[in-house]
Amino acid sequence: MDAIILTAGKGTRLNPLTKNLPKPLFPVAGKPLLKHILDSLPKKITRVIIVIGYENQQIKDYVIRKRYPFDIIWVYQEKQLGTGHAVYLCKSHIQSEHFFMMYGDIFVEKEIVQSVINYPLKEELTEGVIASVQVKFPEKYGCLEIKKERLVRIWEKHPEPPSRNINAGLML
Repeated sequence: MDAIILTAGKGTRLNPLTKNLPKPLFPVAGKPLLKHILDSLPKKITRVIIVIGYENQQIKDYVIRKRYPFDIIWVYQEKQLGTGHAVYLCKSHIQSEHFFMMYGDIFVEKEIVQSVINYPLKEELTEGVIASVQVKFPEKYGCLEIKKERLVRIWEKHPEPPSRNINAGLML
């Protein structure tokens, strides 16, 4: 299975900390966020497509030094036009029937990553999975509108969000 990791963003909400260091390389528990993400991927992930942009050479240098057990494909996103655009840029590189996508600047426990990746997509109407989390102030995030256990729409930073469920940054 292929995985897409999005690392192109500038991390502007963390300025000035992200002036010279991309957010995916920020240390959490003594390791860069990106290391936590790549280490959490199960063996069924055989190719990882990393979308790069801001400070991309630092990210490339870091990943290449680590020698991960899967193939790495680099996709450059010149302008950050959202998650959909980043995934679209990867379209020609995706070889697996299903693929996993994760933001490269979030910290999620390995078990949660693996539970999303291993979610059974056997139901006739299940085309994909999006992990969500409930927050107090959803208007700051991509808020999920869900009806009958189905995603209807994602409202980006909407002043009157339909729920407190936001996109957690993991999708299958």
